[in-house]
Amino acid sequence: SSGINAEYGGLSECNNIYIDNVKHCFEIEQSVGAVGGRPNSAFYFIGYQNDKLLYLDPHVTQESLCPDDIDLDNIPDETYHTKKVDLLPWDQLDPSIAVAFYCKTEESFDDLCQQFQDTITGGSGSLFEMVEVRPAYMTPPRRTPVDKLLENYTAEYDEVNTEDAASDSDGFEIISNS
Repeated sequence: SSGINAEYGGLSECNNIYIDNVKHCFEIEQSVGAVGGRPNSAFYFIGYQNDKLLYLDPHVTQESLCPDDIDLDNIPDETYHTKKVDLLPWDQLDPSIAVAFYCKTEESFDDLCQQFQDTITGGSGSLFEMVEVRPAYMTPPRRTPVDKLLENYTAEYDEVNTEDAASDSDGFEIISNS
């Protein structure tokens, strides 16, 4: 699975020059959607219709089944599917969006790359560029051994200092590891 973070437009609004290429992303067979939204809202975009994006709000829950009551031959469809898809006009979309693609095989990946080259990597509305070799101006990726990552970025729950926890303006609890 690959995700491509594409910030298009200015600081607070999307530039119309990129919209056709974002639409092309949804039309590609390997597309699994996009995540983005508008300030203080995150959505899962599944496509578009005319001048609006189709999205699901991941914060909306649906009724669940009690595990003891599940009849595998008669599972209510409404517990896994929604009848409601929301619409967001393109001009309300935040300019930072991550499009995602799934390639099960190398052949599928090669096809995806070809579709990118044919549709969305050229012209003034290009979302990103594709290159065979990392350009000199790009910083090389940092290679940190996995054991160092675990050592530096994990903590046992009882090691986390919750006494100095504070709440930010959105009501989230901030826990420091100091």
